[in-house]
Amino acid sequence: MNPRGTSSFLIPCLLHLKTPFWDLHLTLHPCPLSCPQLFPLPPRPLPFLQLLPRPLPPPRLLLQPRPNSPLGRRRRHLLVSACGGLRTQKALPLSNPPFFPSVLSIARSSTGPYLYNWKTHNPSFSQDPQALTSLIKSILLTHQPTWDDCQQLLQVLLNTEERQQVLLEARKNVPGPGGLPTQLPNKIDEGFPLTRPDWDYETAPGWESLQIYRQALLVGLKGAGKRPTNLAKVRTITQERDESPAAFMERLLEGFQIYTPLDPEALEHKATVAMAFIDQAALNIKGKLQRLDGIQTYRLQELVKEAEKVYNKRETPEEREARLAKEQIEREDRKNRVKDKHLTKILAAVVREKGPGREGEKRRRPAGPRVFASWQPPLCWSRTLLS
Repeated sequence: MNPRGTSSFLIPCLLHLKTPFWDLHLTLHPCPLSCPQLFPLPPRPLPFLQLLPRPLPPPRLLLQPRPNSPLGRRRRHLLVSACGGLRTQKALPLSNPPFFPSVLSIARSSTGPYLYNWKTHNPSFSQDPQALTSLIKSILLTHQPTWDDCQQLLQVLLNTEERQQVLLEARKNVPGPGGLPTQLPNKIDEGFPLTRPDWDYETAPGWESLQIYRQALLVGLKGAGKRPTNLAKVRTITQERDESPAAFMERLLEGFQIYTPLDPEALEHKATVAMAFIDQAALNIKGKLQRLDGIQTYRLQELVKEAEKVYNKRETPEEREARLAKEQIEREDRKNRVKDKHLTKILAAVVREKGPGREGEKRRRPAGPRVFASWQPPLCWSRTLLS
C-alpha cells in the first residue's frame, strides 16, 4: 500500500533489447488515481522470458579477385572465418595454371560506362597516345582481360583508323620461336588472330597464347603512337614555372618516345636526353646545372636530384609578391629622380637667360648711332662761330 491508500498495479514494459538475447523486463509503475483497475495483483512474479537470437543469414558470396592478389587473400580469409572453418581446396600442378575469370567479362556492364567516361574527358589516341597506352597497359596487368575483352577495349577507346593502325603494328611484332618478330603468316595468325580464337584458358597452351596476344597488343599500341621524327617538337617541351623537375623529365621522355625513333631509356641516348633536360629547364635550374663539374658523368636521376635542390629553394608566392612590390617602388623612385633632374636643368637655363639684376626690372636700351645723326646744332651756335 502506498501513502495515499490506493492500490498499485503491475504494467508490463519492454525496456531494452540487448544482444545476443532479448530480455523482457517487468517493472512496477504506480497508476494514477484516474486509472481504472486492469487486473488484480498476481500472487507471484512472472518469470523472465528469454528469446532465442535470430539465426544468422548465410554469408553472401562476393566476387573474388585473383587469388594471388593481397585483396583476394584477405577476402578469402574473411569468407573462411564467416563459414566457421577451413575448406578443402584442390591443388593444381604448376604446369596447369588455374583459370581466373576476367573482371571485364563478369562486370562488363559496370566497366563500359567507365571506359566511355574516360574517353569523353580525355584526349583521343591521336592527340595523346601515351595516356591511352598507359590506361590499357594498367587494365591488361590488373584485370587480365580475355581476347573478347581486348576487342571491347579497342572498340570503345579507339576509332576505326586508330584501331586498324594498332592491329597492323601488333601483327608486325608477333614474337617467333627465338623471341624476335616473325614474318611467317601462319605464326602471325596464330599469335595475333583477327577472329575469335578457340583458346581454352584453363590449359597452359591457351593461357600462354593469351599472354602473347596481350604483349603484341601492347607493342602495337606503342608503335602506333609513334609519330614522324620531329626534333622541333621535342625542343618546344620546356619546364613550366610551377613544374617539378621530375614531372618535366617525364614529359621530356614522353616527347622523345612520340616524336623521335630514339629510345630515351637506352644507354647510348642518355647524353642526348640529359642535354635536352639542361637546355630546356628553367633559367635558375639551367644555370645551376651548367656550373656543375663533370656534368657528362651525371646520370638522369642525379641531374633530377640536383635540379630538385634548386627547385625546393624557390621563393614562395608571398615572397614573390613582396619582391615585385619592392621592385615597383624602386622603379617609381628612379623615374622621380630622373624627372627632378630634368626640372633642375630647365630652371638653370631660365635663370641664365635673365642675367644679373633684380627680377622683373626692365633694362635700359642703349642709344644707337641713329639718335645722334638726327640731331642738329641751333642756328645761334652757327652765327657765333662764324662771327
